[in-house]
Amino acid sequence: MKIRNIFSALLGFSLMFSACNSEDVDFATTTGNTPGVHLRLTGAAAGKVSSRATVEATDGERTVNSLLAVLFDTHEGFYKTVPATRIGDTDEYTFIVEKDATYDIWLVANASDELKTALENIPAGTPFEDSETGESCLNTIIADQAPDADGNFLMVSKYSEKITTRITENQSIGDVHMIRLAARFDLLNKAENVTVTSITFDNRTIKSAVLTPNTMSTASEWYEKNKEYQVNVTGEPENGNEWNGHIYTYENHSSEGSVMIPELTISYYEGENSTDIKTHVVKLIDPNSTSGTTMPVKRNNLYRIVLTKATKLDFDLQVLDWNAEEAEIEHPDVPLNLPKDVQDSLNRQLLVYDLFTENNVKSITYGADGNPATATLYDEFLPAYEYPVESYYSWNDLNSKGLCGNSASSYIYIEGEPYQLPTYGQALLLSPFRDPARDDAKLPREYVSYDGYPQSTEPFEEIVYLKNNENSCPLIIEDFSDESIAFKGQTQLCHGRTNYYACYRDSTVNGEIVKIACSQEESTGKNLIRPVYGIRFKGSNQCAAYKWMTVLTDDQRAYYVSIKIKALPNKGEGIELYDIADNVSFWKDGTYIEVKSPISGDISAKGNVVNMLNSYLLINSLNENNRVLYWASSYAQSSIANTTKTTGFPIRLVKVKASEKEE
Repeated sequence: MKIRNIFSALLGFSLMFSACNSEDVDFATTTGNTPGVHLRLTGAAAGKVSSRATVEATDGERTVNSLLAVLFDTHEGFYKTVPATRIGDTDEYTFIVEKDATYDIWLVANASDELKTALENIPAGTPFEDSETGESCLNTIIADQAPDADGNFLMVSKYSEKITTRITENQSIGDVHMIRLAARFDLLNKAENVTVTSITFDNRTIKSAVLTPNTMSTASEWYEKNKEYQVNVTGEPENGNEWNGHIYTYENHSSEGSVMIPELTISYYEGENSTDIKTHVVKLIDPNSTSGTTMPVKRNNLYRIVLTKATKLDFDLQVLDWNAEEAEIEHPDVPLNLPKDVQDSLNRQLLVYDLFTENNVKSITYGADGNPATATLYDEFLPAYEYPVESYYSWNDLNSKGLCGNSASSYIYIEGEPYQLPTYGQALLLSPFRDPARDDAKLPREYVSYDGYPQSTEPFEEIVYLKNNENSCPLIIEDFSDESIAFKGQTQLCHGRTNYYACYRDSTVNGEIVKIACSQEESTGKNLIRPVYGIRFKGSNQCAAYKWMTVLTDDQRAYYVSIKIKALPNKGEGIELYDIADNVSFWKDGTYIEVKSPISGDISAKGNVVNMLNSYLLINSLNENNRVLYWASSYAQSSIANTTKTTGFPIRLVKVKASEKEE
């Protein structure tokens, strides 16, 4: 089997979350003065246009016969499911929301009566995510309608859309990118003197998780055994003869060894002997794998089997663009869930792997001369006000002991092994930030977790400089060939769909009223937040999926920031945000690196612990104004900022590699 020319990340991120340009759509003139929410469908639901698409969708495959908007009030849970009305003969739609609020909206096109009823009958006020199980209420809603209902292909919006409604005003979501839940298989016969008589599809998926991609069921009723299609097409070596039929199935991400893995058996005869029927089995195998890892069948993809023949029948497998306005697909489709040994090997290639110490160190030994520390640091998660003031260190505190330079004398020893404060670049491995040392930086200052903050779905370039210069400032270089010194790649971020609450209460600490993290039972207020997902450094060997969350400890006494990092194969090519966001199977335990940062506050000029809803990390780098850099993460954002050399922070260390120690 040869696989070539076969997958790419789809376009349209800038279209999905930005409002329409007034030059493109004047909703006021197309809809009169009726207040409502307006949008335009793109992607799989777009009308026929001139494009560079490899395979143009048929009219039936892109037709929208009905459109539903599923609305969740961001504070009160499920509101209602409402129909959207098409505006004239356009790709534009409008629907009415009868209550002013901020909503997360999912669009579902061509829903069957059963699916429509299920979406309408979600109990009012149902949170998107169950606080006990962590399961989305939409995870349980399954589409039973056939994947091959011509002219009635089930589609969903690629991401949730957020809008704050005013019932007296027109509102615009803008362009919404739709994808089909079905995948399509075609056959092109280039095998000389070979006539295909039928194709039998084993484990064709006939049910779909509507809004939870990449989640496979092992229930037998999700799959159809040995579905047979009549073909009758004879090979033509030069250009190939294409079967005029299509096979449709829902996605299948079954892992290696599963009895649900899809296979297609091609029945054929050679020459004129139509009574001598032979068979050839097409197995979907990852082209980048040496261990036979299965290749996933992903929704909205078209898989073309190209039969070839030299001495024996063989095939190429192409994964093609199946839209009317997408660019050609260039890169191989890749599996999301790899064998554990393969994933572990990928994770170990990341610079962040095994870099940061667990929690924070409990005790330290200063410098090469082995002088013992005079204070004990914490190595557990506590409410910020319980950490002793003596466990917070300022730049001046450490620099007075020679621990803030770039030489071996600045090492901090734990059980005889050398560690240092992280550099600016090493801190960047935790979250993307604006670079305070560069005026031309275009990176976002924060990642998003609060509702209301803009998302960064539009790709942007991240540059990481891991070393310091002789002045303890980031060493900025132009050569990115050595990723242990500097590297760059494309990054995108998005909200997760799941909602949860971070709680706090007012408390008096050192005579000041402050807000501190606490359990929900103790809280006087709560903030709705979401996990944040990212694909960072695409195109480099450091490409990885990220998941940021604020987590309550098991004893419900404290919070910490959880950063889960999972290396992606093939430098991230062929994998989208959509693949990793809210994908429970992708983020299963044991497949990722996790860095946990306590929410511990910092020390103010008065010597008190303050900012108790924030997690901090002191950085072994200065900015160009000789001020101290530090990493901060809260419920709302993460950032790198600068402060005076007397501000106190908790201490978190990174390991000194053997090569650095020798230098």
